[in-house]
Amino acid sequence: MIVMLLKELIGMEIIDKAGETVGLVEDFMIDEKGKVTHLIVLPKGIVSKMTRSKLNVEWSDINAIEDVVMLKKSEEQLRK
Repeated sequence: MIVMLLKELIGMEIIDKAGETVGLVEDFMIDEKGKVTHLIVLPKGIVSKMTRSKLNVEWSDINAIEDVVMLKKSEEQLRK
C-alpha cells in the first residue's frame, strides 16, 4: 500500500495507457465523505495552457501512482 499526501499529487505528470503524457495534476475533487473522486488535469501544450481547458480524471481511471500517475485509459477516451 502506497501512502502519500494529496498535495504530493499536485504537479505530477499524468501518463495515459499508451505511455503518452496527458498533462499535470493541478487539483483534485473530494466528495462529502472526504474521498478523492477526480484529479483535475491541466493538459499538455501551449494551446491548452492558454485556453485553460482542463480534464477531470476519475479516480477509478488511475492504474498506478509512482513517480507519475498512470491511467487505464487513453487521452482520447478521457476527452469523451
